Amino acid sequence: MAEIHKKADGKETANGDIPVVAPINIGKGIKWNESTRQYDVSIAENQPIHVNDNGDLEVRVSNLEDNLLRVIDGKLYYGTKPRAELANLYVDAENGVDQDPLKVKGAGTRANPLRTFKYAATLAEKGTSRNIWLKENQDHDVFQSQYFAIKTGSLGILPYGETTDRLNEKEHGNFFLMAAALIKSGEEPRLVFKGANKLPYSDSVQEFDRLNVASIYTEHNLVLTFQGVRLVNDLGFNFNVSVRKQNNVAGGIRDVNTDPWRINMGQNSRLNFINARCTTIGKPNITGDVAETNDLMRQGNLREKDARGLYLMSFFYGYGLDISIRNLALDAAECYLYGTSGWANVYGSDTTVNNQGTPNITDVTKRIYNTRFDKLAEGVEQIVVPTTTIPTSYWKF
Repeated sequence: MAEIHKKADGKETANGDIPVVAPINIGKGIKWNESTRQYDVSIAENQPIHVNDNGDLEVRVSNLEDNLLRVIDGKLYYGTKPRAELANLYVDAENGVDQDPLKVKGAGTRANPLRTFKYAATLAEKGTSRNIWLKENQDHDVFQSQYFAIKTGSLGILPYGETTDRLNEKEHGNFFLMAAALIKSGEEPRLVFKGANKLPYSDSVQEFDRLNVASIYTEHNLVLTFQGVRLVNDLGFNFNVSVRKQNNVAGGIRDVNTDPWRINMGQNSRLNFINARCTTIGKPNITGDVAETNDLMRQGNLREKDARGLYLMSFFYGYGLDISIRNLALDAAECYLYGTSGWANVYGSDTTVNNQGTPNITDVTKRIYNTRFDKLAEGVEQIVVPTTTIPTSYWKF
């Protein structure tokens, strides 16, 4: 049996201390370092455990985009539950203050709300399920100049306030009926997308400004739900196109519009509208020396509307989406709810829309561009194509 005061090198300790090392590990993973007068821990290369700058052992977590493993309170966790401070964030655009709930106790609560939707939306951890509560009867502006990302997981955007409380009590806690009543009252919170900027374009023969209105992009596999909330696409921007070089381009310059959507959804994402409303306000004023040669180009530049009477702009864009709509109101809508890349052709067949009993089915289909539209309850699946009207014979229900 090894003597209790022996070190790994077989020598007696100077002061009679008992070395903290098991005899079976001597010479294997824990070795005595004569120069530092301490035991070294031997760690294989390329392992998650390493020694940090302070000499402490710690576990490294990969920073790859799809990694959902997190360290919470010093422990590894894999799951969708967020930290309690980030699970429900309240936003008051008039009286709130943007503070980090993980650093300022009570920040983001109803008693001490945040100020901007952007700040609240960027606080989440990957893969978690969380809610953002917007103060009723307020404009919650989202500016194109503050383009930002929403992490993957599940995000619900919901209303709160005195009217919401009163209606919720009236409906005995039925949030679905409360949201419907709030939308009908016109006091729902308004998430307003605003602004546009110039994105310089250049190739071997052309240099000119292109329009960019995208405000948000999301990571893949996000579930995004709007309930009791109004989305507003503000087209009231002025945009002057400057052409700096055009070397006898056949057919004139290309269309200016490059990103005609407000939210770019990641692949395999899900978009839910439950008792919500979408509205377009304002009209774009596009000027400049653009040689437009056809109707599609004028529509792409937002100078004219298409055959449906809509501008080629949309709230959402993405491939591989699953869109569920239940009682979505579309009023004064002069742009698309959902658009795809390649407006003139049938794209986006990997995107499915389930109306779930929406009564204004024809109105909705006019504003969802080139996508597969399902009425699952009755086994119907059709491709919506860009037509001015949807004849009744088109639908099989």
